[in-house]
Amino acid sequence: MRSSLIPHPLPGTTCPPPASRVQRVLDLVFTGKWTWRNRWLAAYFDFCSYGQVEILPSNVKVLSAPEVPCSGTIPNPQPYNDGGVFTSSSCERYDSMTKWHYWLDAWAIKTYGVNASDYHHRVMILPSGFSGTVAGCGGFAGRATAGRVSLIRTPVNNWGSGHVWWSGNNVGDLEILFHEIAHNYAMAHANVVGGCNTNDQCDHTCIMGGTGGQGIRCFNAPHNWQVGWASKPVRELGDSDLPYGNPTAVRIPAQMNGLNTSVLVKGGGMPTNRKLFLSVRLNVYSYDLPWQFWDDNVPFLLMHTYDGTDGNPYSTTVFVGEIRVGTIWRDNKSNISVRFDSWSKDSGAAVRICRRSSGEERECADGLDEDCNFLTDIEDLNCRAGASSETKAGEAVVVGSGRPTSPSRGPVSRRTPPPRPLLKQSPPSPRPPSPPSPRPPRKLAPPRKPSPPRKPSPPRKPSPPRPPPRGLGRR
Repeated sequence: MRSSLIPHPLPGTTCPPPASRVQRVLDLVFTGKWTWRNRWLAAYFDFCSYGQVEILPSNVKVLSAPEVPCSGTIPNPQPYNDGGVFTSSSCERYDSMTKWHYWLDAWAIKTYGVNASDYHHRVMILPSGFSGTVAGCGGFAGRATAGRVSLIRTPVNNWGSGHVWWSGNNVGDLEILFHEIAHNYAMAHANVVGGCNTNDQCDHTCIMGGTGGQGIRCFNAPHNWQVGWASKPVRELGDSDLPYGNPTAVRIPAQMNGLNTSVLVKGGGMPTNRKLFLSVRLNVYSYDLPWQFWDDNVPFLLMHTYDGTDGNPYSTTVFVGEIRVGTIWRDNKSNISVRFDSWSKDSGAAVRICRRSSGEERECADGLDEDCNFLTDIEDLNCRAGASSETKAGEAVVVGSGRPTSPSRGPVSRRTPPPRPLLKQSPPSPRPPSPPSPRPPRKLAPPRKPSPPRKPSPPRKPSPPRPPPRGLGRR
């Protein structure tokens, strides 16, 4: 990876001396010297990419830039029909945010001989308070182009370049910078069913959601697959691998244990392009911490959907389920059910996946589990006492994931979280988790009345009804 990080002041701002700014940015990338818990960007990428991405000092250039003028034009050659007019008093007018980058590109090659086209990511660090006070900025913590803004190739860069804007209020929050760089690789946000108070960035298990937990995490399974860091699932299952009522057993390693650690499911009544990813995650220090410390060493089976294709990869991933050992996830918008049977640190999660043919057990001697509650024939309540077993205690029910909304064009914004201090002396304010609200379980049907006793045998007492189910919610 080649990255160009350019801190710079805009008009009307005051900043520390240039040497201090440059060294502090280098520390954020390579040493963690000024960060809480001594985390740094190069180690973060190395950890989440399974050692496949290495950020080298020779590939990073940090420049202390001059003030961008209040208004002006970017030098030729430039790709605009309006003559390259820009203003620094608005984030929206004249497409100015991208033009600031082009103006600095021209300055960098003239002043330092640095060709910005040699770098994959051109990161502009804005002054503190800028995005919250300048018209049209909306108080973002970070913004980025959705994909590459330039396809120019050079001898040291055969990929192209993307633009990133990083608010000075959030310098030191490495997850925000990682999130924005990922947008350059055509990764959209990570959402939950129904969204949350941060709109479509609500998945606590992914950098592209980034809510809750301990404020830092790696990608969810579909984004890991999309970027190619864990490109081959341990199993891929379609309808032919999932016969109705006959659960398929799989073993899923923990996601951070290797490259092939997810199960990809297609079909099962889902839309044509939809892919269901099953993965197992735990807190892994120091960079993948989707849950609070009291959930350390607890394995969670996660379900995500992704509708992206090779032709249209920029599609939101949706977090649709999270269960612990011994519980069941059902998607009532498809006919798939999943049970997390057991967990081993050595061999991973024992999981069964089932495709339903009915909402209840209809045949009690065919050896099939038609309703996929993982109780076959006489084990099922329908066959024993006549009560519906479609939803039981210990079962998590998800009423479908919905289809992600189309992303807006132009730079992608991330809302500003509470600012995090750079110095170790005062810990950062944690961002509150925003889990999806659990849905209330459906009530069980009342038990059937017992048949009249046969004579001369004495009547048997009816079986007592099962207790109502307990509601489930993520802790």
